[in-house]
Formats: sequence, C-alpha cells, structure tokens
Amino acid sequence: MSELNDDPHGGRAFRARALYRRTLTQPADQCAGQGTDYLTALALYLDALSSKGAAR
Repeated sequence: MSELNDDPHGGRAFRARALYRRTLTQPADQCAGQGTDYLTALALYLDALSSKGAAR
C-alpha cells in the first residue's frame, strides 16, 4: 500500500494517509482495443444511446 501526503491550506499540518486503488477487468467482449479503436467504439455507443433517447 502507498501513502499520500496531504496538501494543507491555512496553516494545517501535513498528514500521511493511505492510498487505495482498485482495478476492475472488463469482459473481453466489451473491450474495443486502445487508442482510436476505443474512441471509435465509444462514439458509436454514445450515438446509439442518443438516437434511442431521441426516438422516445
């Protein structure tokens, strides 16, 4: 586990606090790759959502 130092304002004291991280692995069928492939898939998904909303 890592620690972060606070950045106090107004004369408060610095304190170290624990840094927690969580990583979730998505199912392979939801993975569209990286870079432009990912951005293209994301744009298509958002377009499909907005067209569903407009049809209501």
